[in-house]
Formats: sequence, C-alpha cells, structure tokens
Amino acid sequence: MNVFNRLFTIIGIIVLIVSGTATLIAPATVLSFIQTTANTIHVNVFANMGELARLGVRSLAAVIFVLIMLGLLWLEVRRPAQRTIEVGRYTGGTTIKISTDSIESKIRDSVDSLGGVIGARVSANTRSKAVDVSIDVSNGASSPASPPSS
Repeated sequence: MNVFNRLFTIIGIIVLIVSGTATLIAPATVLSFIQTTANTIHVNVFANMGELARLGVRSLAAVIFVLIMLGLLWLEVRRPAQRTIEVGRYTGGTTIKISTDSIESKIRDSVDSLGGVIGARVSANTRSKAVDVSIDVSNGASSPASPPSS
C-alpha cells in the first residue's frame, strides 16, 4: 500500500502544480477551458437525455466518486497489520506475543556475532501461527554467502 500512497501523492502533487500554476498565471483562460469542457460534455453526453436521466447519471457519478474517495481515505487511516506472533497462552486467557521486529533484531545480532560475517539483513513476516524468516548474510567475499548444501 505504501507504493500506491506514494504514487498517488506524487501524481496528485504534479497535477496540483500544473493546474495551480496555470490558474495563477491565466485564470480567465483556465476558467474558459473548464467551461468549454463542461459544455462539450453536456452536449455529447446529456443532450438527448431528459432532466431526470441527467440527474440520475450525475448522482451515480457523485456516489461513485464519494465511494472511491472514502475507500482511499479508509486505506490511508486504517491501522497497519499487526506484526506480532503469539508464542504462549496462560489459563487465564492471557497471551504472550512477540513482535517481528524483536525477532529480526535477535536473529540479526546472533548472525552478526558469528565469525566471518560482516553484516546480515533479516526479514520476519507472520503467517497464521508461524514466522517466515529470510536472512541475507554478507561474509566479505566477492559473492554473497550461500547456505551450505545438504
């Protein structure tokens, strides 16, 4: 979602820069262009419709627009997925949870302390009641370290 947010924000800012600059430089020309575009749409889309049909189409477009905007707003403000894993449960219903950040940190520290390891990148993701861990190790050689073959 982060990529979508960035892309949407970048495109929005570019559109605002172009339209805002044009409006500030030549407001009459921009307003004339908007009016011409609105008249063209009215003639090509709504000319053969009755007043009730026009109202229905415009209302449908407004509802779709509001639903899209509310969906984007919900995607922006919702809480991100919880990055914890349950490791134990007591009889009273209390659960013990560990964050994936903590798991990544502990594994990274353990791998970094091994001889010949220059650095390690660790990524931990939860999947139902399991944790998937990916470790990339740099050992100072010209190629990345590879796991021993079985």
